[in-house]
This record gives sequence, structure tokens and C-alpha cells, in this order.
Amino acid sequence: MKRNCIEKTVIFICLVFVLSTNLSSAQVNMQTGSATFTLPVFQWQDDKSRLNAVVSLNYNSGNGLKTTDVASNIGQGWNLIAGGVITRMQIGEPDDQKPRDGAVEDMYKYPAGYLYNTMSADSGCPQGLARYPIFKDRNHLYRQNNPVAADRELDHFTFQFNGKSGVFVLSKTSDVGILLGDSKMKISFERADMTGIRTTIRAFSIQDENGLIYRFKNYYGMTKVLKNSYCDAGLVEQLRQPDFKNDGVYHEAAFEDASSVNPYIINSWYLAEIEDAFTHRKVVFSYVNRNVNVQAGIDISYHSDKNYAILSHKISKSQTAALASIMYPDGHQVQFNYGRERIDMSGDKALA
Repeated sequence: MKRNCIEKTVIFICLVFVLSTNLSSAQVNMQTGSATFTLPVFQWQDDKSRLNAVVSLNYNSGNGLKTTDVASNIGQGWNLIAGGVITRMQIGEPDDQKPRDGAVEDMYKYPAGYLYNTMSADSGCPQGLARYPIFKDRNHLYRQNNPVAADRELDHFTFQFNGKSGVFVLSKTSDVGILLGDSKMKISFERADMTGIRTTIRAFSIQDENGLIYRFKNYYGMTKVLKNSYCDAGLVEQLRQPDFKNDGVYHEAAFEDASSVNPYIINSWYLAEIEDAFTHRKVVFSYVNRNVNVQAGIDISYHSDKNYAILSHKISKSQTAALASIMYPDGHQVQFNYGRERIDMSGDKALA
């Protein structure tokens, strides 16, 4: 028993020494002053193909901690470098949002994204956007017709995998991605109708200059479309728009809406496999799904004319994927274990 305790203590001291030694040689960005540090965990190289993969922990102190910053499942400033992901930076409506048939006059449906918009951006601003509605009653909810609200702006997609990163947009004439910058990589995507999802891109493929094919499929990060509503202070009961009075404090938050059709939008596609095009050997990634509910702060607006305030609680509901394991063609395997549920992000768990 005593010997085991001594051995564990020695191992722990060695780990602390290694970490402190590496941290002392951490790099500092001379322009921003942010500290960066990389801790290698596992590095794999195939002897029968050009496949390779790295697992590491990266730290970046950034430009200071802000109150709205959310930590990863490793810790504030830390990120796990393993696998890969393509992430949408949405501008306007999602580019691959397919409109509902017969939804022209239905305000509960959704307009076409850029890929499905039949009107060219060259045609200019739709007349409907220049017309102000005349309300016939109080608290009348108004929205543009779907052809008027159809998307005319390209989303940007960022990718990060195996030490590579970049940005691309989607081509409207063929199912390929157009890289913003000089690169020899080729990007393509597949579309399909999916139950409960209003966007249609189900998979991306990226082939790099070495012939390796990276497939992002089967594992998604999805956000749910919610409806903003006034509510009680406990954010439980939805209320009608209040009659604002002096010295009043009113609350509003996002709630699930049963009338919302296909409420999910895919915003992330996770790396599922890497294949060598010549040997067809593969590295396979698997994930576990997480249902995450986030309360990301409160916006306060004060109206001095009647001396009242509105507290807007920022709430989001999403489905995301956490890396579970990596299987290599020579039999090696990396397993990721998760511990306690996070307090700041309900539904997510910390990497153990």
C-alpha cells in the first residue's frame, strides 16, 4: 500500500514537472500579449498509407476573459484538437434552407435559402422590402412574405481538421464549395430532405493535396428555432405583451413553438472518417449526442419615457456531438471519457 502511494506521488510530481516545464516555454503573441500552449497527447502515423492523426490539448488566453465567454468542455481557453468540424457562419437565412411548398402566405413557414432562391441578387431589392405595413389592430404580428424574405447572402463555412483550416462558400450552380484563399483542396457536398430539419446539406467531403479524403457526415450540430415571448420572472409561463407602466421590470425569453415547422437547422458537420484514396484505409471517428440548453446572459433595455426596463434572457437549445472514440486501421484506438455534467451548460459534460 505504501509503495503504491509513493509510486503515484512520483508519477504525479513528474507530470507536474513536465507541465510546468512546457508552460514555462509557452509562446506569447507579441502583438496581442495572449499566451498559447500545445500539449501533445497522442500522435499516430500509418506505415501502410499516408494517413496520420494527432490528438492534443491547445490553450490560448485570448484577449482577456469576457463575461459572455463560454468555456469548452476542457476548461476556459482550452480546446481539444482531435477529429474535425465544419461550422456555418450564418448570414441571413441558412443557404441550404429549402422552403415549404405552398408557404408563400404562411407566416409560420420559412423562406428559401440562397441555394433555393429563384430570384437573382442582381435583380435588386424586392419591392416588398420598401413598403411599410399599415396595421389595422393592436399587437398585430407582421412578417414579410416568403418570396420577399428569401435569402440573397452567402453563408461562410469554416473548416478545421488535422492541422488544416480555412473558409469557403457554396456554389449555386453545382454542389461544390468555393475556397476563399489559395488552396488545392476540393470541397463537395450532398443534399437530402431530413425529418424535422429545414436545411438540406447532410454531408461534406474535402480532398486535400495529398489525396486524403475527409468526410463530414452522420454527426451534426443543430440549433432549434425558438420563439421570443414575454414571460414571468421565472422564465416558465409565456405572457402577452404587457401594458408597460412606470417603475416596471418585464422579462422576455425564447420558448419552443409547436407551430414551427421543421424547427432544426444544421450548423455543424463533424468529421466521421479519413480515407486514403489509394489504399482505402480509414481512420473512423465516433461521437455521442448531447442535448444542450444554454442561458447565455441577459440584455437590459431601459426606457426613460415611462421609467421601465425589459430584461431579455438569451436562451438557446441545440443538439451537438462529443467525440467518443477514434479507430485506426492498424488496431490502435483512442477513447474519450466524460465526467460530471457542466453547471454552466446543461446537457454537456466535462472531458475526464
